[in-house]
Amino acid sequence: MTAQRDDGYILASAIGVLLAISIVAATLVGTSGESVRRVRRAESAAKQETTLEAALTLIASQLVVDPRRRAIDLTDGKTLAVLDETIRFRIGWESSKLDVNLTQSDVVAARLRQSNLDTMDVEAALAAIRHSRETSEPIRLLTELKGDRTAQTCLSSLLTVFGGQSSFDPNLKAEAPLIGRPAAGSRLAIDLAVVGAEAEGLSTVILVTGDPVTPWQVMDWRRSSSFVGEPCHAV
Repeated sequence: MTAQRDDGYILASAIGVLLAISIVAATLVGTSGESVRRVRRAESAAKQETTLEAALTLIASQLVVDPRRRAIDLTDGKTLAVLDETIRFRIGWESSKLDVNLTQSDVVAARLRQSNLDTMDVEAALAAIRHSRETSEPIRLLTELKGDRTAQTCLSSLLTVFGGQSSFDPNLKAEAPLIGRPAAGSRLAIDLAVVGAEAEGLSTVILVTGDPVTPWQVMDWRRSSSFVGEPCHAV
C-alpha cells in the first residue's frame, strides 16, 4: 500500500516537473522569437540609417562640384542606387522659406493657418514662437515647435531657422530649381527616403561653405515623412 502511494507521489511529481519544463520551454521559445525579431528590426533600421547617410554624402559631395563634372544626375524627381537600395531624393533652397526668427509672428501665423497643418499643431508652433520672442531666445531647430513627425515635415517645408525670408509674398515666385553649382553660403534642403520605406525618410539642411577641404556641412538632420501623403500647402 505504501509502495503504491509512493509511486503515485513520484508520478505526480514527475508530471508536475514535466509541466514546469514545458512552460519554461514555451516561454523561452517565445522570448527567443521576440529577441530575434528585435534584432532583425534593429539591423534593418541600422542598414536604412547607413544607406540614407551614404546617399546624403554622395548627393552633397556632387552638389558642390561643377555640374559638368557630376557623376550623378541631381535633377528633381530622380532616384539613386545606394548599397543595393533605391533612394528617392529632393533638393530645394532652404533660404526661400520663412525664417521663424526673423518674420513677424502674425505673418508666420497666417502662413501656418493657410496650410493643411492640423490646428493643434499650428497653435503649438505659435505658442513656441511666442515663448521664444518673450524670452529673447531664438529657435535653433524646428523641432522646438513641437508636433509629431508629420507636423514637423509640414513645418519644415514652410519655415526655417537658417536665414530664410523675413516676409511672405504669395505673388513672389519660388527660387528657380537648382541647376548649377550653389554659391558659398547657400543653404539647401535635401529630403531622402528608401523606396518602400518612405515613412522613415530623412530631411536635412546643408550649408555650402566654399571651403575646398570641407565644402559642405550638415546644419540639421531629422527623421521625416516628406514623401508620404499630401504635401503641406495652402488650403
